[in-house]
Amino acid sequence: MLWESNSTGQSKKYLRQALWQLQNALQEQSQSSGQALLLIEADWNQIYPQARISLDVATFEKAYEAARGLRGRELDAAQIHA
Repeated sequence: MLWESNSTGQSKKYLRQALWQLQNALQEQSQSSGQALLLIEADWNQIYPQARISLDVATFEKAYEAARGLRGRELDAAQIHA
């Protein structure tokens, strides 16, 4: 989905490169905590669940679940802020 205009092989190459760059960028924090922040296997990738980091996507998903099915007028101030 990230590189849909490219072949599957080229897209996988780009993903490997992006993950390698991300691992390098996070390496300093990983070393200070003693735990890798990215868990990468051949067929799946995951952020270490106990890592003390904030992910925009996790914050977005939490806000979405809290407001799911509500109309704009039904949202309270906290839901609007989220």
